[in-house]
Amino acid sequence: MLIALSDVRAAIASALGERLAQTPNLCEHAAGILRGWVPQQTDPNAVEAELEDALFSDLYAALGPSMLMQDARGHWARLKTEALSDVADRLLGVVFRALPKGGSTCAFLRDYAMREGSVSAMETLLALYAEELAPAEADVLRRVVRESGRNSGEAE
Repeated sequence: MLIALSDVRAAIASALGERLAQTPNLCEHAAGILRGWVPQQTDPNAVEAELEDALFSDLYAALGPSMLMQDARGHWARLKTEALSDVADRLLGVVFRALPKGGSTCAFLRDYAMREGSVSAMETLLALYAEELAPAEADVLRRVVRESGRNSGEAE
């Protein structure tokens, strides 16, 4: 699957900031994992776990055992493992948006969103398949995305 490195970098930067998105090999490593994924043949949970492991390894190598990072405002904070799950989900979203549009993709995304609570799957459903969602279903997805704290703009 063709995955642009710029899309991977943007997904990482949206969660961790530009500084960490510039970590050597981080985006390339994640892009390599995403490019090798065939969504309807491989469980997204396995890919998400592989992404989390790769993110942890690359960021640990860059940040050291303290895992301290500096945000855009200059504040220091410890990178939490929960953040890596969010980044991995955002990276899956890069693939979700690149999938061929159609009924089987919509069904795949709907199943994954409902089964796993993937915010990226919900955002993709709202952005690309809103006309196929029942109004009540779309409202629930919008609310979950809004409450997730992401500022994607896709679910508005």
